[in-house]
Amino acid sequence: GDAGAYDFPDENSLIYFFNPFKECVMAKTLENIRRSARNTKERTIIYHIPMHAALMSDPAKFTLMIKTNTCSVYRMVF
Repeated sequence: GDAGAYDFPDENSLIYFFNPFKECVMAKTLENIRRSARNTKERTIIYHIPMHAALMSDPAKFTLMIKTNTCSVYRMVF
């Protein structure tokens, strides 16, 4: 399916990405995850081999919690 169009459940979520998309699809997917949080507000993203980490560099939208050589963990800010 299209991750950018997927209707993520409105519940606290831990989302794991293994560098799955091109940058444009990743950006669309991140916005879709944000839109899905209508009532719940906890979204944690584990991004393995974060090729497009710059998409999560806005501190108004993401907090970098952990960074290793191969993986980064972010909390989405609402």
